[in-house]
Amino acid sequence: MLLSQKLEQMSIHSQDARKTISEFLLKERKRIHTYSMQKIADETFSSKAALSRVAKKLGYSGWNEFMAAFVEEVRYLETHKTNVNVNMPFEGGSSPLEIAGNIAAVKEAAIRDTIEMLHRDTVDQIVDALIGARRICLFGTSVNRYLEEIFQHKMLLIGRAVELVNHVEERYQVETLGKEDCAIVISYSVNDVIRNPMHLLPGLKDHGVTIVGITSMGDNLLRDYSNHVLTIASQEKLYSKIGAFATESSTLFLLDTIFGCYFARNFEDNLDYKVSMARAVDKRRYSTSEGIREDGQIN
Repeated sequence: MLLSQKLEQMSIHSQDARKTISEFLLKERKRIHTYSMQKIADETFSSKAALSRVAKKLGYSGWNEFMAAFVEEVRYLETHKTNVNVNMPFEGGSSPLEIAGNIAAVKEAAIRDTIEMLHRDTVDQIVDALIGARRICLFGTSVNRYLEEIFQHKMLLIGRAVELVNHVEERYQVETLGKEDCAIVISYSVNDVIRNPMHLLPGLKDHGVTIVGITSMGDNLLRDYSNHVLTIASQEKLYSKIGAFATESSTLFLLDTIFGCYFARNFEDNLDYKVSMARAVDKRRYSTSEGIREDGQIN
C-alpha cells in the first residue's frame, strides 16, 4: 500500500493529532520537501513527538526515514501521472466520447506503469512455480472475482485447471494445500491480517505453499508473506474515486501476462490443445464475416 493511501486511511479513521497531520501531509504533498519538521508541527498544531509517533505508526523508525520515503513516493507519482484524473476521469456533464477517451487514457497509463515494474526473473519464477504445481488456487476479495474467472477460463482452454476458492470454504481449502501447490493471492490494499484474504496467509505459509502475490506498491502483509510478487500500478485513492479503472486494468494485465508466459513455455502443444478444444466445444460457432471466419468454414 502506498504511503499516501495509508495516510488517507489514517485521516479517515483517526480523530486525534494523527488526523490533522495526515490531512496536512496529503494536502501539501507536492511541497512537503520544503517543510521542516518543526514547521509541520506548527502548521498542524502538534509536536515533533506526535510526528514521530505517526512515522512509527506507518512502520518507520523515525520522522526522517518516513519523510524520505514519502518525498520519493510523491516524486514517483508525479512523474507517472497522466493528464486525466485517475480517480475522477469524467464529470457529470462529460460527453460519451470524452468519458470513453478518458477511461481509455487511465487504463493505458496503468498498463504502461505495470510494464515498468515487471521483472523478467520474477515472471519466469512464477511460471516455473505454476508449471510445477500439483494444484493452482486463486484467493482474493470479491471485487477481483471476475478477473480471476477470466484467468481461470484461459488456463482451462489449454488444459490446466485452476481453482477459484469459495470464500465459505477457503479455510478448509488452505488445510488441503501443501508444498507441491501454488496459491495466487490478489489484494490491492488490504493490510489487516484478520480480513480476507490476508487471514489465510499464515496458514498457506505454514503449509509450505508457494504464494504468488499480486498487490499494490509499497509495504503490506501480502508482500511480506509472498514468495513472488507482481505489482499493481495504480494511483487510485482507496475511497474517493468513481471506479477502479486503473486497478482492474493493471490486475487483469498481470494475470494475462502470467497466462501468456505460461502458454509460451509449451507454445505448439498449448496452441494445438486450445484450437482442438475450441473446435470440439464450439462446433456450431461460425461467422458471416470473412475477416474472422476460420479457414475451411462456409456460410
